[in-house]
Order: sequence, then C-alpha cells, then structure tokens
Amino acid sequence: MQVKILGEKFGYIRKYAYFCALIKTKQSMKHLLLEQELRALGCEFYRRGGNHDIWIYENGRKFPFARHSDIDEWLAKSMINKARQNRVG
Repeated sequence: MQVKILGEKFGYIRKYAYFCALIKTKQSMKHLLLEQELRALGCEFYRRGGNHDIWIYENGRKFPFARHSDIDEWLAKSMINKARQNRVG
C-alpha cells in the first residue's frame, strides 16, 4: 500500500515537471515588434481603452490590442493573419 502512494506522488510530480517545462518553452513576441509588423500591414492606432488599445485595420474595422510587454506567439500570428486578410486591394 505504501509503494502505491509513493508511485502516485511521483507520477504527479513527473506530470507537474512536464507541464512546467511546457510553460517555460512557450514563445512570445515583444509588443513593439508586433506593433511594427501591424503598422507595416496598414493598421493604425485609434484610441486607448481600459486594458487594451483599439487599432484599426486598413479596411476600417477595429480590433483590440493588449498592452502586455510580451504577447503569446499564437496570438501574434493570429493578429498578423487577420491584418493580412483585412487589407484593402
């Protein structure tokens, strides 16, 4: 019985260590770099919001842009792809 409890504890620790390793390898993009990329795609700053800035795509649609120093890579890629889709011409 004692061995089974220790095995469960070590299994939990192993899973927790794997989860921590995933978090540490999570990539991010700096706010300034993403801002420069969006400006190059024709997006413009519109106004300040509570926790987010409001930006405008080239076609006039508005979107929120968080004011975090680091932005998740998948979110940055999504914002860039949406900016490409909302280009005029």
